[in-house]
Amino acid sequence: MNQTQPTLTTKDKARLTTQAQRVFTLMKEHPGWWTLKSLALETHTSEAGASARLRDFRKPEWGSHQVDRRRIDNVYWYRLIANGPLLDGKRNAPTAKMEAREFLQAWLDKTSELDYQRTSWEQTFETSLRELLK
Repeated sequence: MNQTQPTLTTKDKARLTTQAQRVFTLMKEHPGWWTLKSLALETHTSEAGASARLRDFRKPEWGSHQVDRRRIDNVYWYRLIANGPLLDGKRNAPTAKMEAREFLQAWLDKTSELDYQRTSWEQTFETSLRELLK
């Protein structure tokens, strides 16, 4: 089955980002265990929305934060352990940028080990790339 990402409008992105920011800020400033109901009441969102944002926080594009869950008497409680700021949710933007940087650095390191005469274009390209990666 081919699943595609839903297309979000600018209005949807803004709404979800501010909702995520409210949930994240509440849980970060008031550490401890929260139910979906208490999160929803405090952040003026739905329980489903709060639950979705907790799932988002675990994703790389939102910061790969730790969200713990425990169950007491058929009620789930959630705790956020933030490992930094909340990212903006752009699909893989921070990780893709870092992966590209690491890839290019590895490529430069590998090509510098090769023993062959580089063309002037290759030399210019490598020099420019090294400058960009500084």
